[in-house]
Amino acid sequence: DTHPRLLATPEDKALILERVARAPYRDALEALRATAAQERDPGDPEEWTRFSELKNARIALANAFLAWLEDDVAAGDKARELLLQLRTDYETNTSFDANFTPHVTIPYTAAWDFLLGSGQLNAADAAAIRARIVELTEDQVRSHLDDPARVDLALVPKQNNHNLFAGGAIAFPALAFPEEAELYGWRDFAFSELGYLFTAIGHYLYEDGGTSEGPHYYNVALYRIHPLFFALENLGLDELQVSQVCTLRNDNPPWDDHGCVD
Repeated sequence: DTHPRLLATPEDKALILERVARAPYRDALEALRATAAQERDPGDPEEWTRFSELKNARIALANAFLAWLEDDVAAGDKARELLLQLRTDYETNTSFDANFTPHVTIPYTAAWDFLLGSGQLNAADAAAIRARIVELTEDQVRSHLDDPARVDLALVPKQNNHNLFAGGAIAFPALAFPEEAELYGWRDFAFSELGYLFTAIGHYLYEDGGTSEGPHYYNVALYRIHPLFFALENLGLDELQVSQVCTLRNDNPPWDDHGCVD
């Protein structure tokens, strides 16, 4: 398979190199270098914490991108070590507000993709990292959907950025790892959430451009899941056929017109 194929493709490399030689792209590259230079946050050894893993995922992605873009061996080594250490004990987090974390699963998955594209990741390490990302992703699904409190209090009643987080956190790994996505049903679940919330029937987006929860949280959600749309384009997935998953649909007004049938 050709890599990278999610946030960029091999054909994009020349254009990116041309752009980062001038402003404002040069400044963006320097900011990325600063992120890449940061050290891994070990976090709490007893508990998975999203802030530590968010930082580590960003550092891994920054280094993997530099390994691909500039054939940077040191960056590739650092990215690989970070990916091999990514924590899969999501079930240990005690924060009810932890939510699904697209801002963790997406950069870790994209880092794996860039590092494969750099030629600096052997098959054994690639498989090990893939397995860790899959474990983290499925653990998030099970930790949320098997917990009645999270479903009944955080996901079903709101139909908002929480559901977009859920869709984005699962959809990106589902595109990267189609075999596992088929096994665990990720794609149907993820795109059921996104397809519902991004259409009028979800009562989230309005024709005038507004959202049911206002611009702030809509921006929070889009900021975290927008890489998904690059992946869909780069993979040439203009259309997707998925089966509806109604687990998180709300049967109370105004959402009771959802028409979802499993």
